[in-house]
Amino acid sequence: MFSPLTCSSYQRRSGNSDNQQNQSQKVECRRSDGYLISSETKDRLVSVDTENFVGQNIPDYHRRVREGELLPSTYFKRFSNHGSSTGTYSYDQSTGTTYRQVWGDYTPYTDWALTEDIVNAYVPEPSTLSRYAQNAAAKIYNQGYDALTSLAELAETRRMFINLGKRLWKMKLPKKLFKKKGATLRSVSNDWMEGRYGWRTLVYDIMSLNDALRNFDESRTRYSERSGDKWSTSYYSEVPMSWMAFYGLKIIEDHIEIQVRGSVAADIEVPKFQFNPLQTGWEVIPFSFVIDWFLGVGRALSALSFLSLQRKYVASVGSRITVERTFSFDTTSFKTGFFGDGVHQTGSCKAVLDTRHPWHVPIFPLPSLRINALKITDLAAMVFQKTRRR
Repeated sequence: MFSPLTCSSYQRRSGNSDNQQNQSQKVECRRSDGYLISSETKDRLVSVDTENFVGQNIPDYHRRVREGELLPSTYFKRFSNHGSSTGTYSYDQSTGTTYRQVWGDYTPYTDWALTEDIVNAYVPEPSTLSRYAQNAAAKIYNQGYDALTSLAELAETRRMFINLGKRLWKMKLPKKLFKKKGATLRSVSNDWMEGRYGWRTLVYDIMSLNDALRNFDESRTRYSERSGDKWSTSYYSEVPMSWMAFYGLKIIEDHIEIQVRGSVAADIEVPKFQFNPLQTGWEVIPFSFVIDWFLGVGRALSALSFLSLQRKYVASVGSRITVERTFSFDTTSFKTGFFGDGVHQTGSCKAVLDTRHPWHVPIFPLPSLRINALKITDLAAMVFQKTRRR
């Protein structure tokens, strides 16, 4: 029914630009008489500016693009980070007979610097992204107008227009909520569902037909589509620390944005007017759209139709993870015999990790939670619709 995914060997390519800066930081210790007890100099990390990538070279890439060849998707990974940190170190010590001061620039912690391993922990497994490749394939197939489903729903469309005409003729509006007599919530639910899945669907159907008649290019043989999602989360941690002279608190706060995607490009002739009994059969099943909110049966059928028509296709899934971190360390209290300012360090860093994996278009329905406030309202309306009068 469809061409198997073929794999080829390509030359590996990679690159690296690493600008990591260490600063020589001196911490000095003097007695009250001005005598220098010790002076310590160490290299401390104060900034990072890194970019590296790993990918694959496709032989004769530019020539093959000019010739219109559909080139395969290849593996790709790119990581970059940029950030800096500053800090100071200062305290006094008194033992009764001696007195000393310690001070200097100081950035002892490197927690502010985001590494590739830290960001990689948020990268989803490619197998969990299969539904986005399936969605992209379904979008290609659905470029045409689903004529058979429209014909199958003509009777329902006719009924809606007749009911609307009767109500307008009799000036019969929806009953008021909480009226003592009559199934008030049920009648309002009926009106809501008719608007959402009757009239609204009809408007979209008319727009799709208009687009097919005016803009559909029947000579087009190559299509490409993408499907994706985006969400964000945050992470906050506090870690108490103990030094020789004082106690402190290390605070790390991350804001993580996760973008996922699936891409498909294909040589395919999409029918301008589609007569697909398999897809229409699913669409006319009552409440099949509810199942599609949780399990993508409709999209799987469209993807299967795509695979039956394509001559050649390439697909990939991938993600972009963006992490922004802020870091701080501050002295909270001193131990006996010590006082002063303590250690204070701040830092921030932003890192981005892009990944792409060659993939295939799955043919089986995949779990996909597509729920929002309006759909929750729809579910409540369906319950009221089925409520019997007592």
